[in-house]
Amino acid sequence: LDVLVCHRVSENLVWKEKPEFGSEGVLQACSYRKCFCRSCGQCRGFILCSTPKSLAPLKNQFCLSKQGISCYCLKDGSTVSASIVNFYKQSLSTCVDDLKLQLVVLHHRIASLEEQLNEALEKRHLPL
Repeated sequence: LDVLVCHRVSENLVWKEKPEFGSEGVLQACSYRKCFCRSCGQCRGFILCSTPKSLAPLKNQFCLSKQGISCYCLKDGSTVSASIVNFYKQSLSTCVDDLKLQLVVLHHRIASLEEQLNEALEKRHLPL
């Protein structure tokens, strides 16, 4: 699939309520809803409703065709087709590992603050 997968999109993208069913190609055995640009009305991608196991991670995500999207380059202010842009792909396991580390750090901070609070209360002879 030559698509850009998004969890959220702007209100400029609308989709059909009634799903269609793929009978050939990558979308064979999938039900999906086509997404359209609100301004020009052209199809820009799809949302997978039901999929074979291989496409299950894309279910209920916005799959936007790279050919139908232009990207604005911040460095020079130019506009290019998304099909020629290399998008950074971060694996889910990397995100989960980062979140675990952040949780451990926060847990240690909370434990330290609890100790400081207990010490301050003990100095004042106040019950917890």
